[in-house]
Amino acid sequence: MGLYKLKKTLLLTALSLAPLSQYASNRELANETMLVRSIDEFTFDLHRRSSKDFKSNLVHSPFSIYTALSLVSQGARGQTSLQMARTLRLPYFGEKLGSALHTLQGAMIGKKESNDYALNFGNSVWFNFDTILTTNFLNVAENCYEAKIQSLDFDDSATTVGTINQWVSNQTEGKIPKLLSQGDISSSTKMAIVNTVFFDGSWLKPFNKRLTTNDLFYSMGKTYENVPMMEQTDYFLYSETDKCQMMSLPFKKKNTDSSDLAFVVILPKKTSSIGDLGTALDSFAFTTELSNMDQRKLHITMPKIDMDIKQNLESTLSDMGMPMAFSRNADFTGMSSNQDLSISKIIHQAYFKADEDGVCAAAATAVTMVATCVKIPPESPIEMIINRPFMFFIVDLKSQAILFSGNYVTPNEGTEK
Repeated sequence: MGLYKLKKTLLLTALSLAPLSQYASNRELANETMLVRSIDEFTFDLHRRSSKDFKSNLVHSPFSIYTALSLVSQGARGQTSLQMARTLRLPYFGEKLGSALHTLQGAMIGKKESNDYALNFGNSVWFNFDTILTTNFLNVAENCYEAKIQSLDFDDSATTVGTINQWVSNQTEGKIPKLLSQGDISSSTKMAIVNTVFFDGSWLKPFNKRLTTNDLFYSMGKTYENVPMMEQTDYFLYSETDKCQMMSLPFKKKNTDSSDLAFVVILPKKTSSIGDLGTALDSFAFTTELSNMDQRKLHITMPKIDMDIKQNLESTLSDMGMPMAFSRNADFTGMSSNQDLSISKIIHQAYFKADEDGVCAAAATAVTMVATCVKIPPESPIEMIINRPFMFFIVDLKSQAILFSGNYVTPNEGTEK
């Protein structure tokens, strides 16, 4: 085979979300706080790089991508491992990393009987018949990521793609039915690591559908007509700076006023722009402003959101600091003992819908590897008129972990004036 071993294909499909709740000790709290900080730093770096000058709509789950790559990193060695650790800002490695992510995810799910929302995670490892996985990788995948392990005949690409897509579709309630296409699996594909998430939550304070009217939305020097805008006046967490307004809409949870999960909107003021805001915003500023929010009476006007976006992220993640993972020099010998693997594609798809009742969101990330050689609110409500581009997030307010992030730039409905 010449000077280089034949590189085989590894396909990984990923998605995962997770936040914090109760801690057994101060040490666990410190460890998981470090993990959330690393995830949020990765989130804002990836969000800036994926936003394309903030001139188009975006929705993704950096948490999903982080979790997918964290599992990939379990099999990385040498410089490949170091580059991935720097890119992901990993606070620690191995089983400790997997266990911390597992704890975060478990805390997010909490006790299902107390939830008024659906939150489901799924992990799986699919491998070709001739691929031997290392014992350590299998142990971490099964015990820390609770992954389903199953072998497939990857030479039969149509069946393999259909099987994986059906599993993803089942896990996401049909919101992501075709994550993989026929060209994503080839004769050199040897593995697929899959992680999915599905969220469906109702607002604690839903919008009255009778108040939804068509209105104007202003974006990038253009005016859009007949954009359905939801409206309500009530008390919500809110903060404001000289550059932006920030509000948090909580989701409903049984037996409590609200869950720890919330939909957060950051609206640039008219003197600023989503590009200015998104370029300057980092995890420290975001979490600081989250902590500064108080209950205020708001008059909200907000467009519905309906997005389904697929991205290829290999160039972005290579530029973020892990180019070796995509090269013939990649070292994933901790994953397979008889295959030489490198990443070729990272495919991420996210679905996000917000209307008068609540939010439904799902995401999946595919990494393919191919052969190579308390304040008193004012009497009058604060105006939160969201009729220009804004950023949005699904956040666990307890841990401040960001699960989904996006930019709303162009209306889903309406016509350009």
